Order: sequence, then C-alpha cells, then structure tokens
Amino acid sequence: MSDGEAALQRLRTALSARQAERDWQRRTRWLRARVLIGASAEHLLLQFDRGQMHLDESTGPMLTWDFALRADASTWMRHWEAPPAPGWHDLLALAKRDALRLEGDLHPFMTHLQFFKDLLAAPRAATRQ
Repeated sequence: MSDGEAALQRLRTALSARQAERDWQRRTRWLRARVLIGASAEHLLLQFDRGQMHLDESTGPMLTWDFALRADASTWMRHWEAPPAPGWHDLLALAKRDALRLEGDLHPFMTHLQFFKDLLAAPRAATRQ
C-alpha cells in the first residue's frame, strides 16, 4: 500500500466512524458539492448532497469535482498528528505554506470552511483515542 493510499484509508476510517453524527448532517444541509481529496498520487472523492455524505470510489482520468484539496501523504499525516505542530494544524495554514493546493470552485469550501476543517481533522481525533 502506498503512502497516499494509507493516508486516504485513515481518512475513510475516520469519516465512516463520524458520518452518522447528526451535527455533521445539520452542518451540511445546504451543501451540494463533489470534493476531491488528494494524497500524493491517490485521491478520494466525497459527494455531499444536502446533509448526506457519500464516498465515491470512482476512478479514471475524467473525474468531475467542484473543488479539490491536494497534498502529499506526509502533509496529511502531519496535519493529523495529535496535536499537530504549529503551521500544520489548519487547512489554510497548509495552503499558506504551499503544502496544500486548493483548486476549483472554492465557494462551497469557503461557505462551509469550518465544516471542512473539522472534516479533514477527523483522523486526528482517532489518533488521540
């Protein structure tokens, strides 16, 4: 298993454990977006549709998504440390240090910014337990 696959598997596990939380459903009740999360050469596609989140296992060169967050697997692993080092704790801090690339239509990302910060910090909580 590559580093990218291992990082995305860790994210999948954390998301499936928290997916049924009512708070997450409430926070995404107005969100409709396809989000690509990239870890090195691997990717995971998340589909949000008004309170529901689905992991899309589609592959291929012509995937459609609204916005993407791409980073090296090592960047995601540092972001998920409990607690993360300064500068590795926040998605916008990662983007500022050029460790994370934000691509596409960022309107759904920015309107639900705190949700996506919490979503992509979910593997961090699993590390603490």
